[in-house]
Amino acid sequence: MSVNNVKNTNKQDLIFSSGAALGGGVLAAYGGASSEQLFQNRWPSDTFIKSVKDKVVETLDEKTVEKINSFGNYINRVKKAKSMDDLVLVDIKFKLKNSPSMTFDNLKQEIIEEEFKKAGEYALLGQDATVGKIVDLCCDVRDSRNIYELQEVLVPYREMQFKDLSIEQLKNKKIAEVAETLGFEYESFESYSAEAIKKSYNFEKGKFIFDNKKITKELFDIVNNSAKNIKNKAAGLYGFLGAVIVGGGTYLITKLVPQKNTKK
Repeated sequence: MSVNNVKNTNKQDLIFSSGAALGGGVLAAYGGASSEQLFQNRWPSDTFIKSVKDKVVETLDEKTVEKINSFGNYINRVKKAKSMDDLVLVDIKFKLKNSPSMTFDNLKQEIIEEEFKKAGEYALLGQDATVGKIVDLCCDVRDSRNIYELQEVLVPYREMQFKDLSIEQLKNKKIAEVAETLGFEYESFESYSAEAIKKSYNFEKGKFIFDNKKITKELFDIVNNSAKNIKNKAAGLYGFLGAVIVGGGTYLITKLVPQKNTKK
């Protein structure tokens, strides 16, 4: 008798544990759907950023998208640069690519005009030696036959011009200057989208709150709708997993419950 009681108890315990596991599984499933990780350490997840970025791109015209992507590529190349040679070549190629109407001769003329303005400023300060170097530079720029000859001419002059800056400081300076010229505040669509998300979400209250002092309503709606879509997709996945767990658990319980004796 005691043996039977032990057996029954063991079965009941196992059924109860199975049920507890089921309950935990279902709760975890729906809990996972409602708390889908849109953020990781208060920073938007890659999935969230990509969702917002894709929707932002859809609202822009083709030329603007191309311009921003071009700037993003420029930043990546600048960050990978290891020397002044690299930085000068990146600048030359970016200027030629970013302005399709600009020819190599146009670029040389632009550089000459910029340097002559500086020469005028140095002349007013009485720095004749510097003026002479700039004049020599402009002559060499004018005589350059391709981008690599132009690079060779510019590198020693830029090294002298920025001798007090480290390579990393110079990289940041170049990115900031190009961003200002193009009128950009962010490095890429990703950084722009991440900032939009952070301006839309209130961590203290744990929800998305619109604040017209931080973000436009149109951009806020893009962020908010992206979050909802991600949560809805997660809910579908977790719901499916929950159903699988429930189905498997029900089968397990059926097998574990003692069958009644059907003999008459």
